[in-house]
Amino acid sequence: MVTRSLFILSLLHLPLLILLVLTACLWGQASHNAVLAYISSTSECNCLYALSLPHGIRLYVSDRIAPSGGIAWSRDGRLAFIADHGNGDSLYVWDGGTPINVAPERAFVSSPAWSADGRLAFLQTYDDSGQIFLWDGQQLINVSGNSRMDGPPVWSADGRLAFRSSRTGRPDIFVWDRGTLTNISQSPAFDISPAWSIDGRLAFASDRDRNFEIYVWDGRTLTNISRSPNDEESPVWSADGRLAFTRRVDSETEIVVWDGTGVTLIAQDVGSESRLAWSADGRLAYLSNENGIIHSYVWDSSSIRRVSAAMTSASAPAWNADGKLAFRSYFDGSYEIFVWDGAALTNVTHSADDELAPVWWTPP
Repeated sequence: MVTRSLFILSLLHLPLLILLVLTACLWGQASHNAVLAYISSTSECNCLYALSLPHGIRLYVSDRIAPSGGIAWSRDGRLAFIADHGNGDSLYVWDGGTPINVAPERAFVSSPAWSADGRLAFLQTYDDSGQIFLWDGQQLINVSGNSRMDGPPVWSADGRLAFRSSRTGRPDIFVWDRGTLTNISQSPAFDISPAWSIDGRLAFASDRDRNFEIYVWDGRTLTNISRSPNDEESPVWSADGRLAFTRRVDSETEIVVWDGTGVTLIAQDVGSESRLAWSADGRLAYLSNENGIIHSYVWDSSSIRRVSAAMTSASAPAWNADGKLAFRSYFDGSYEIFVWDGAALTNVTHSADDELAPVWWTPP
């Protein structure tokens, strides 16, 4: 359990990094500092907070947060979030001071994603049109350049964007490289769920062989790495180049991992809410339905461990850079945010409100 009380700070005129350095020095734990953003929901407010751990200092960020969440940290500690004003959403960036509105036009905004060099991409939807925009800190750039429906943006480590687009009349995968847009699908099939590896390979799901399978594009060639009669989706890369994805077998969902040479079955009958997430050191977190209750599990390449408490329902697993796992879990009448450090499970919010959408930032 967190032994220190939560403090609400009003020092929002200081940049977030300065606040964190000050609080870390105050508590003598600068080398172990991490920040967890999450939404606290009541009948009166959806409020966004940033919780500095392990010292338990909570910073208020904003209210009227969109129920869909949409929270993303940049490497330098800026927090992008979506606020719901009733007649449309706005995208804001917070650095510890007053949030900046970077997408003032009223529309449905979703999927904010930061590049390694601090650019912010997001999806803005108008009726039947979804377009990718890029904010470089000063101006907005329309990456899509068309009125068809594009999907959520995903950044590569070297600053390229991948996204799904229906501009050809079907969902294809496109790659945007600082102005140059390339269709890497080149197929009449349905292609979805792009995911970049650290070394620049792009995985996605395609039904070009009559069922959804996982393909990997290395910049030149496209390879079917799963070759299965079952539907496979939701690819997620590890830091060491392994690829986890889900496989639908009859009415059950399995989790499998491709290591570059073959596919290994990790778990069976996990349910539809699997939510795969790799840690930096190569552990795989996922959700699985056990007797009607969704639990968080961790696979470490040799064994599987359930990390959520008995008789609670978990969701939204997220790792930080130091290998701690946060997730939402039902406890004592409300949803709380729990953190597992590899040994102990800690309730870090301790609130009667419902908390959701935990997202980590670890200072460099």
